[in-house]
Amino acid sequence: MPDADFPQHLLASLLAAEDHVGETGTFAAGARWACWDEGVLLLEPAGGSRAQFDLLLSCGIHGNETAPIEVLDDLLLELADAPITLNSRVLLIFGNPAAIRSGERYIDDDLNRLFDGKHQNLTASAEAMRAALLEQYAQRFFAMGEGLRLHLDLHTAIRGSYYPTFAICPAQGEVRYIESLFGLLRAAQINTLLLQDQPAATFSSFSRSRCNARSLTLELGQARPLGHNQQLDLHALHAVLRQLFAGTWPWPDAQASDFRLFRVTREIIKSSADFQLNLDDAVLNFTPLPEGSVVAQDGRQQTIAAGGEHIIFPNREVKVGLRAGLLVAQHLPGSG
Repeated sequence: MPDADFPQHLLASLLAAEDHVGETGTFAAGARWACWDEGVLLLEPAGGSRAQFDLLLSCGIHGNETAPIEVLDDLLLELADAPITLNSRVLLIFGNPAAIRSGERYIDDDLNRLFDGKHQNLTASAEAMRAALLEQYAQRFFAMGEGLRLHLDLHTAIRGSYYPTFAICPAQGEVRYIESLFGLLRAAQINTLLLQDQPAATFSSFSRSRCNARSLTLELGQARPLGHNQQLDLHALHAVLRQLFAGTWPWPDAQASDFRLFRVTREIIKSSADFQLNLDDAVLNFTPLPEGSVVAQDGRQQTIAAGGEHIIFPNREVKVGLRAGLLVAQHLPGSG
């Protein structure tokens, strides 16, 4: 028989490493739930009513990024107490349970660099196994539904930022679908948007390319331990997620000109143990770089900043072969 405290206390259950896989049940208002795996919970409307959205919400892909974990846990409590009426199909994914329990970014490897089949190269890695499963769950979830496919992958960043909240759109050369999400982003008070043209091994890029979902990675401030996220004001995002649960899209259209747009110009890849990142450890995301400055050096290979480039996600500690930062430039609407 299902535990009465699950799934509305999913986070507490996950932290205690309790096993609820295979359990099913209903909330007081009739919404149904099913636990597919540890930290993977399917929510469906009561009575078989047609869902407006097939909404994948993921958090904890990096275990130390806790604010999104708390947001989704709060939504489950509200669903259990019935202030939210569920009219969407929702798959909640708490991505890396072992890393969440340890308060670490990952255990063996960065989970958000292992999607779109990249996990096949690391068969002994705990995260590689999890990435393969999360791909299957995402595809299964979207294949079962008939609503608008939407994936929001919620993160917080290692470092501070000139623009504390921002979205990353894995557009891969086209931006038409992102225009339909402008109203949602503005309602969530996320006014900075990064367009990433090239395929990536991230969860949102996978769901975009393999599931045809309208996918976004949302960066929601700086990473802090569980229970220490009071400085982050995520009330607007919380309200948006409540509306999506309820199956409504009440936001008026917005325009590209309402946003601060950036586009990825280059990736910085750490190719060897000799890699050097010539940036202070305290540098903020979106810091503008002096033209001609040597941002990184890897043996004889130098990364030299071009005019108008900024740095985001600099991380000298990544493993060899992985991205150590992104160079981005401001993008003007209508410039292609």
